Amino acid sequence: MEQEFLIPEDLYEREERCQKAIRTVRKALMMRLAVDGLMVWLVVQNPGQVWSWGLSAFVLLINTLGAAPLWQELKKQKLHLKELIDQEEA
Repeated sequence: MEQEFLIPEDLYEREERCQKAIRTVRKALMMRLAVDGLMVWLVVQNPGQVWSWGLSAFVLLINTLGAAPLWQELKKQKLHLKELIDQEEA
């Protein structure tokens, strides 16, 4: 098999794109955590309001289910970045 050698500029561009994707996914995960915190705060501030419990539980469920693919993408991008750094060092 013939191994493809990357020119350093292409390698650096791919590394920058990967780092940018990691930052974007981290921001998305942080926003989901902020929404979760807001929903918990809403329930704590309105303990007698049953509708707030239901609404908060629904939002927490949807938010948690949406965070799983983001978490997987973050792990994938970190692995890709590690591979790029290993190629750079080789």
